[in-house]
Amino acid sequence: MQVLLIAILLATNLDSLTGQASTLPAIHPRQLADEPAPRIDGVLDPVWQTTDSAKNFVQRYPDEGKPATDSTVVFVTYDAANLYVAFRCYARPDQLTLQVASRDDREGDNVGLLLDTFDDKSSAYYFSVNAKGVQYDSRITCDANSWDNSWDGVWFSDARVTDYGYCVEMKIPFKSVRYKAGLDTWGVNFDRYVPRNDQQSDWSYQRHQIFKVSQAGRLEGIQPHSRGVNLEIYPVGLVRYDAQAERHFEPNAGLDVAWYPGSATSINATVNPDFAQIEADPTQITLGRYELWLTERRPFFVEGSDVFQMLAGGGTGIFYTRRIGKPLPGGGSAPILAGLKAITKFERFELGGLGTICRETTFARYDSLSVPRDTDLTSSYMAFRARRDFLKNSSIGLLYAGKENRLMSNRALGTDAVLYFGDFTLSGDGAFARYQKDTLVNQAPAGTVSLNWGGKDAYAWLTYTNVPHEFDVRGIGYEPMKYETFSVTGGKTFRNLGILRTLTPRLGFNGSHDNDDLYHHYFSTVENAALSFGFTNNWNLYLAGGPKQGNSYVLDPYATPPKDSIFRYNTYSSSFSLYTDYSKPLTLSAYGSIVGRSYNYRRHYFAPYVGAELCPGWRVTPSFSLGLTADNTIEFDTLNRVAEQDWVVSPWVNYALTRDLQFSLNSEFVPGDTTGRLTLVVSWNLKPKSWLYFVWNERHSLASGLPLLDRVGVLKLRYLFYF
Repeated sequence: MQVLLIAILLATNLDSLTGQASTLPAIHPRQLADEPAPRIDGVLDPVWQTTDSAKNFVQRYPDEGKPATDSTVVFVTYDAANLYVAFRCYARPDQLTLQVASRDDREGDNVGLLLDTFDDKSSAYYFSVNAKGVQYDSRITCDANSWDNSWDGVWFSDARVTDYGYCVEMKIPFKSVRYKAGLDTWGVNFDRYVPRNDQQSDWSYQRHQIFKVSQAGRLEGIQPHSRGVNLEIYPVGLVRYDAQAERHFEPNAGLDVAWYPGSATSINATVNPDFAQIEADPTQITLGRYELWLTERRPFFVEGSDVFQMLAGGGTGIFYTRRIGKPLPGGGSAPILAGLKAITKFERFELGGLGTICRETTFARYDSLSVPRDTDLTSSYMAFRARRDFLKNSSIGLLYAGKENRLMSNRALGTDAVLYFGDFTLSGDGAFARYQKDTLVNQAPAGTVSLNWGGKDAYAWLTYTNVPHEFDVRGIGYEPMKYETFSVTGGKTFRNLGILRTLTPRLGFNGSHDNDDLYHHYFSTVENAALSFGFTNNWNLYLAGGPKQGNSYVLDPYATPPKDSIFRYNTYSSSFSLYTDYSKPLTLSAYGSIVGRSYNYRRHYFAPYVGAELCPGWRVTPSFSLGLTADNTIEFDTLNRVAEQDWVVSPWVNYALTRDLQFSLNSEFVPGDTTGRLTLVVSWNLKPKSWLYFVWNERHSLASGLPLLDRVGVLKLRYLFYF
């Protein structure tokens, strides 16, 4: 971390390396006065012809810097309350890839809008609409190195296929985004994706095929004025049916409130929040001993979640929101009484604070009512964040996270930074954590640092991470692996080689040491090589593999003096991934891996294993698709005989009656534990951030007659009142 801090001090004189503003394109939208605003219906009104436009898109991929093969014209205008954007996309209608997917699934031909509302060249909002009108939005940070796809904004759009291609219209209310008051120039970019030839193009040229906020164009003369109370009241009500519960029907309700007192400040509060998950987390087979990462889907934590993330994106995960209201053994979760969160941004600073209280609850230790019961104590969780931007788009920050109850405490304080200079990125984070429960005390620092370089058709990165055994964030964070590792990797892309659009060889080396077990230490070095093939028919193939040398140190603490026994081994690993053309109705993705010898933590010995995944899909119509995901894991014993084979098979069917009313039927069969699950989800997007859900979930034994194990149904309504 000393190297990182020295580099940050030196970077204060590096502004000249990142200055490119003079080459960026600009657009000057006309402000609407007394004339009507454009109707958002996918049909271009005459008012669009009276404002400035953006055209002459440039390819980002596959032929960087060349003009886009299909023309795009973008119109921008605004009034006191809203920003309006229209895309006219030229193409042969029979060459469009049309799909009515779920919201936030970027499927088919689509266009996108980036808005850097603070002009900090690092963070932005991103809005996208496909040719069938399906929305996607995201919150971008760290100069587009981090995308928070769970963010949902209040905005409006429509699309229509025409004789010249298709048209998209958007309306972005100024009060639905945070922005710097008084700033009349925002960063802006427009992009378009054409699946037919896998082409990504942008209005503002993106160097080295890397999408960056700092390379956005200029939206000049913008004068937003957010009117109203700027208050969101977001009640939720649900009724849950459980066939196995003592009370079959269980009603519940909660309330979320968001207030935006200024253009750059938000305050969120929740009481008995809606933390019910509509879709269960998928079954995953792992041979390691590490906890699996689960995506955050709960609305209160999703809003502004990027603020509480470390900039470097790894190494010391001291705040993991799924620890709050965590799942409990035997089913259910720790009930959350209330939560409060505030975020503000001023000048080049961003501050955030979050606090929640979980109520004491009693639960079964295992999935049975006959076992002893346990208690999860009333606990408070807190997180505080401070971040400052410097230079053009670099940042440095502090993050505190803590959990407290009457028997334990877990606290951590971390610092992080990311520095961009030219084609180089230097990033790192470090933290000190302390966990105390009864007489047990664990405390230690941890950290990571990486240096990345991305040039034209070439890249390289170097990373070092050290997380000692005593670094303990079990109550507040996600850091399941305690290890020390070093890696260096580089690659080069070659283009237009016959049937190959791209060919990218990669070579890497890494060494790692396991800090997690006081009595068993594993040290390994790996040399790996990879080849990535991008074919002109839009198929992609990835091959990787290499040798590995390992040492297992087993400490015998009862020997006098204690001594190590050493087991050395050589092994290898290889893998492949295949993806067919997703613009076609029939698609296929496949993955396979073989590891010659590795430690199986489920069986506690060194042995090979094989993993495979197959995912065929069929888009029958733009509104109807079906497919299957099949995962297979084969474990071997020390004599290379098959010890166990695990399958997880998940067929699915999706049907969209409209783009706002969709049906999804998902099933999951796990022969290894002789169970199967069937889930029906009906979702109706009533208006922005307002949903009606109906869910029916059944789990059956795969024995004769398919006896029912459990049956749960949920009817849930979330409705936004927007002032």
